[in-house]
Amino acid sequence: MEEILGNIYSLLESFYGKPLSEYLWGYNCSTQDYDLDLIYNQFGMIAIISALIIPPIYYYLWNPVRHQQLKYWGLMIATGLVNFAIAYFMLTSDLDNGLIGDCLLYDNQGNQVIDTINIIMFGVVDFLFTAILFFVFSVLAFKWGSKAVKHYPF
Repeated sequence: MEEILGNIYSLLESFYGKPLSEYLWGYNCSTQDYDLDLIYNQFGMIAIISALIIPPIYYYLWNPVRHQQLKYWGLMIATGLVNFAIAYFMLTSDLDNGLIGDCLLYDNQGNQVIDTINIIMFGVVDFLFTAILFFVFSVLAFKWGSKAVKHYPF
C-alpha cells in the first residue's frame, strides 16, 4: 500500500532516470537493499496536500467573477511550480550533501549518472503529477459547491 505513489511516479521514470528512481525508492548502497525512507511518498504527499488545499481556496474563498479560466489555470501552474521547486531543492540538497550513495551516483566507468538535469526532470514529473491531481480534485470534488465558478475548468 505504501508503494502506490512510487509506482505512479515510476511510470515516468524514463524522464529522470533509473538511478534517481532507485534513490527515491530508498535504495541503500551499504546494505544493497531498499531499507531507507521511501522518498516518493514525501513528494507524493506534498503534491496531494497542495492539490487538496489550493482548489478550495479558488472555488470557495477567492471565487473570482472575471477571468475565471485564466485564474484557474494560473493557480494550477503556480501550484505545480511550487511542487517543482520543492522537489528540485530537496533533491539538490541531498545530492550536495552526499546523501545519494556512490553506487547510484556513478556508473561502472566513474561517470556521474545523477546530475542536475535528472533532478530537473523529476521536478517536471512532480509538476505534472500535481497539475493532474489539482485538475481531478477540482472536477470531482470542489467545483460543484462554488457559486460563481462551478463551470470551470470547463
